Amino acid sequence: MKGKEIRPTWRYHASGIIWRVVPTGSGKLVGEDRDVDRKQATFFCVSQTSGEVLWQGVEFSERWWIGIEAIHRDVVLLHGFAKPDMPEHKGVFAVDLLTGTKLWSNDECKFLVAEDDVVLAAKDSLEGNIILELEYRTGAILRSWGNNSQVVRDARNRISSRPSDAMEFPVPLGRIDNGESEAADLVRSYCTNKSIVGLVEVLDNEDTIVVNYHERMGQGEDTALHLKNTIAVLERESGSVLLHETINEDVQAIAPESFFVQHGTLFYIKNRNTLTAVSLAVSERN
Repeated sequence: MKGKEIRPTWRYHASGIIWRVVPTGSGKLVGEDRDVDRKQATFFCVSQTSGEVLWQGVEFSERWWIGIEAIHRDVVLLHGFAKPDMPEHKGVFAVDLLTGTKLWSNDECKFLVAEDDVVLAAKDSLEGNIILELEYRTGAILRSWGNNSQVVRDARNRISSRPSDAMEFPVPLGRIDNGESEAADLVRSYCTNKSIVGLVEVLDNEDTIVVNYHERMGQGEDTALHLKNTIAVLERESGSVLLHETINEDVQAIAPESFFVQHGTLFYIKNRNTLTAVSLAVSERN
């Protein structure tokens, strides 16, 4: 059977650079939209299935040093930083997932874990970190656990043992290229261009195989590499190329794990500012 071409189901165009995208357990995607020149970070939320914009342009008094920490139930939790240019998180900012409305903030705490109706957060004190239990939608302090970090470990262990709709990420071709992999054989036969450099990444998704790779475009006067990043979807049965799209042109560094699959839909960012969804379901191919 000859495969048919598939096209993006929807695209969301950000005003700046899409820095990060996080899926929720309720069929939504929350993302960071960053204007690098203005040093301004805003946040958006779209439907996974339709791309419908639920909200966008949500910003805070901290314009740049802020990012997505976690999504818990119907709340998006963001973090600040202890110091600019330092990786340590500090501060918790809560946003309603459905509306983008700001719910509460706590500048003194650091997020640790969220479970059920509470957020566990650490607050600096003279005796070290104090573990506080906050109500997840209001930020109200429900109790203090002192320096009992076991409560955090217990919560994380309970969460890790529960089933989840985890994202599927690609792996390097070499990890599955054991001489007996049908997916590896198909990818090798497709990636014959000698200009390909770096890792070829593969995600084996039942009847389709998603491939991500970089090609050398030339070498400029600054001796830096100029690369083109391409994503492709191959049909396992026929070997047909169902999708072939350039994600980025004239990039100078290889970007690993530039896509993921969840619930049978491929998600990737094109030109650094366009979140793209492609259904891999056979029945939805055009």
